[in-house]
Amino acid sequence: MNTKKLVKLTEDLIKFRTVRPVLIGPNCENKNDKSYSAFNKEIDLCMDHIIKELDSSIMIEKNECFIGEISCPILIAKFYNTNKPDLLLLGHIDVVPAESPQFVPFQESGKLFGRGSKDMKSGVAVMVEIMNYYAKLAKRPNIALAIVSDEESGGFNGAGKIASLMNYHPKLVITPDPGEEHCIITKEKGFIWFTVDIHGKSSHPSRPWLGDCAITKAMNLWDEISKEYNLSQNEEDWESSACILDIKRMRINPDKTLSEDNSTSVSDLVRCRFDIRYTEKQNAEEIKEHILQIAQKYGCGNNVCFNNTAPICFTPDSNELLQKFKIVADKIEGKEVPLKASSGASDLRFFSEKGIPCLNYGPQGKNHHRSDEYVEIQSLATLFEVLKTYINENFLERTLDN
Repeated sequence: MNTKKLVKLTEDLIKFRTVRPVLIGPNCENKNDKSYSAFNKEIDLCMDHIIKELDSSIMIEKNECFIGEISCPILIAKFYNTNKPDLLLLGHIDVVPAESPQFVPFQESGKLFGRGSKDMKSGVAVMVEIMNYYAKLAKRPNIALAIVSDEESGGFNGAGKIASLMNYHPKLVITPDPGEEHCIITKEKGFIWFTVDIHGKSSHPSRPWLGDCAITKAMNLWDEISKEYNLSQNEEDWESSACILDIKRMRINPDKTLSEDNSTSVSDLVRCRFDIRYTEKQNAEEIKEHILQIAQKYGCGNNVCFNNTAPICFTPDSNELLQKFKIVADKIEGKEVPLKASSGASDLRFFSEKGIPCLNYGPQGKNHHRSDEYVEIQSLATLFEVLKTYINENFLERTLDN
């Protein structure tokens, strides 16, 4: 495969600012945010660009989905009119927030830098070219490519709908959406995303004793959550982890909605966002009940909103399709590629919970979600060769034309 072609398509995709807006609270109080319309435009342009890059003989199925007013298009490219492909390649084109320079890709020392270079527009580029490769063959495998646009915000309107409402049931799902360590991921933690509104009492900052600072109460609440759930110390330490994402001062508007408060008084209301990752040793509903109990300790008026809850993703290492993939990856890379568990999560969980085998294997790189995110250029060609060889050896003779 021409590596330059893979790099060019990756660079083209990076330039689209497909940053999904953050929904503030259960009622999406920022629904008039200008970032909504900007995202809708960029995500549609990016999807259209991918469609233009795909061979014209490939069947295209595009679904328009929305979270409120925010676009969540789904693109499925396939060779046969079926929702039961032997293999489903799964990718996403939404990215986490970044500064403007990060949407200007550049190459340095064999690396391609830019937002989404690793997570995961390079993987999307490789999968597009895999489809184009087989489009030119007389015999085409029964494979499909699904591209979604809401993975970074939970995936419920993308992969979630493909696995449920669209009833796709492949024999195997592969996504090139890995973590920091290069491996084949077979197990991923579940997650609980939630916000807590914590109430206090306002006062002038020169007289804090007259108030009850909501920020102080928030830090005490976090300390208790952290002691209970922030246990994992590294990737190999298979325990739960927890993170407080932000603490924002809020005010109640006359229409009862909330907006950010930039005043200098002792804060009487803050909103905190949390992320808990849990393992198969824990129960999500029990964790949520405990969080409610902790929040009430710091004020009976505190409100907890569980925004998203996701199950654990798991495929046994003994799975035959997984083992065959590992054999190919080991051979192409010239070394053993380990099977590992990941502290992160991906859209694979929607298929895993239906009993469909899944694996996560992608190009090498570092620093996804950081300003210095990059992918190693040569690893794009490696990913292409691994996928092509695996498909040739396992699915090419199983075409629906036979």
